[in-house]
Formats: sequence, structure tokens, C-alpha cells
Amino acid sequence: MLNLKTYLCSIGLFLTLGLVGVAGCSSESLRAGNDGGVDQAIAADPAACGCQLDGYTLTISWSCFCAKHDCSPQYEIPCTGSAQLTTGCGLRQITVQTIGGPERWVYDQSGTLVGEQLGTDDSEFLCPTDPSMIGFVLRAGQFPDSCDSALTTACTADAGTINPL
Repeated sequence: MLNLKTYLCSIGLFLTLGLVGVAGCSSESLRAGNDGGVDQAIAADPAACGCQLDGYTLTISWSCFCAKHDCSPQYEIPCTGSAQLTTGCGLRQITVQTIGGPERWVYDQSGTLVGEQLGTDDSEFLCPTDPSMIGFVLRAGQFPDSCDSALTTACTADAGTINPL
């Protein structure tokens, strides 16, 4: 009885992963460039989620990231304490240092989450369509760091007024 239950759970898991992979990923990848902070697609990427490794950083498409992580409208992470605020090209990024490295949340002028970076010190991030690609930092979406006009300041009570979009 236990073997049958384990077998059925395994089938359910594989079906779920297959459906999420098909529904949430595209055939394009993201590449940061000096283009005003907007990531550009690279055509004909063999990995359906556009997975790319740069050192320990795994970059995936925004659609694949959102298939696994909640990218629905949410409140903006506050810019307080030891965090940093980076603005440029119509984007606002909050960076918080964690034991796993910097975590970043990027919002556009309307407050919509458009980019996120997660770090870990005790596990790994796997490419959804190629588990051989492993990173300790997961990055997806748009970031102002490639913007020529990006400006970074320490978060304070008035950081938003000093450094508006």
C-alpha cells in the first residue's frame, strides 16, 4: 500500500512539474546590457527558460521565475535600516544584504515588481528546464544596475525624496 501511494505521488509530482515548465517558460532568455536597465531576449536559446550561469549567479526568464515564485502585485519592500536604494531608468531597486548574499527587489514607476534577485547559503537554485545548471544566486527580470544614470544611496527615512524615479 505504501509503495502504491509513493508511486502515485511521484506521478503527480512529475505531471505538476511538467505542466509548470510548459506553461511558465518561454523559448527566450534574458541578457543584461547597457540598454537602460531593460533585459533583452536572446533568440534561439536551447534552454526553454533561458537559463544562463555567470559564476554562481543563475539568471532565468521572468516568466519562469514567476511560475515558481509569487510575482503577483504586492506591497513594495520598504527602504529602511541597512538596505540600499538604487534608482535609474524608471526603476527603483531595494537591496538587502543577507547571509546568502544580496537580495534585490526591483519596481517600475507604477510600483509593479519587475525584477528580483534571491541568494542562499544553504541550498541551490536549479534551472527549471536544465537541472544541471546550478546557482547560489537566482536573478530574473529588470535591474537598474546596467543603467548609465543609476544612482545608489543608503536607505533613510527620506531616501525616496532625495532619490526619486
